[in-house]
Amino acid sequence: MSSACRKVIAAMISRSVRCPQCDAPIGLTVAQRHCECVNCGSKFAVELSASQEPQLTSFEELVALGLGEISLQVAEQRPAGLDAMIAEAEAVVEAKHAELEAAKGAYKVRRAQVQEVIAPAQNSTYLTGIVALGAWFLVWFVLEGAPWLLALGVGLVCLLLSWAFHSKWLAAESWAKGELHRLRQAVERSESELSDAYLQLQDRLLERELRQRVLAAVRVSDK
Repeated sequence: MSSACRKVIAAMISRSVRCPQCDAPIGLTVAQRHCECVNCGSKFAVELSASQEPQLTSFEELVALGLGEISLQVAEQRPAGLDAMIAEAEAVVEAKHAELEAAKGAYKVRRAQVQEVIAPAQNSTYLTGIVALGAWFLVWFVLEGAPWLLALGVGLVCLLLSWAFHSKWLAAESWAKGELHRLRQAVERSESELSDAYLQLQDRLLERELRQRVLAAVRVSDK
């Protein structure tokens, strides 16, 4: 998972609980039904209490519960299409990752195009401004007579050109700001969708692991 996904997942986390095994914090999203402690590796099923507080039950406890209450026939049953749901979730993750890369590519290309639009106006503003400054220096401190008038005219023209180029520069920046903001929002939206798809996949994988462990334990107890 990319660093961008980790950042978005961190932003999606709405609550935190303590791991019952090692007391490390575990961040949970609203729809999360299974989680894993990154500190000790313990895995838990997540349920909400009557007060809507998350309650964690370890996979080991659920396996032990299954030994006493679930027959082999029941343990072998699983929600219809669980494997298909995992395959579908994996396909969604791949699709969302491709969408994110495309959005990042579009943002990078547009940013380069924006710079190509702004750079000429910037350079022209600086150039005409410097020429105007030089002409006005000559007008005030050096020249007299006809050269003075010529320098004055050059200074005025360059001053007007500098103002015009600066106005074009500001207009280009205003357009660029809106355009890049729109594309940046598309990137952030793709990051959020990818992170959500990844969390759903992880949830399905943990659910399958739990059911497989319960089934294995029931089979051993029935022998």
